[in-house]
Amino acid sequence: MTTDVLGAPVKRVEDRRFITGEGRYLDDIKLPSMAYMAILRSPYAHANIRGIDTAAASAMPVAAANGRHPDFGLSNLST
Repeated sequence: MTTDVLGAPVKRVEDRRFITGEGRYLDDIKLPSMAYMAILRSPYAHANIRGIDTAAASAMPVAAANGRHPDFGLSNLST
């Protein structure tokens, strides 16, 4: 018994909407009172970071929160 599906191209149903610009992405979703988050990672692997000054971010009028991972209860955060 042979199977004709091995090595055969598979028709993808989502291609048309993405090619025509009608695809929905996660960034397209807008909810009321939605906040955005940015994560800044060190460009140095295994660096010994002695401190992070968050004063400039706290002074911004649009900042809801800022901090380091222990500030958010994530003390066991790993890479």
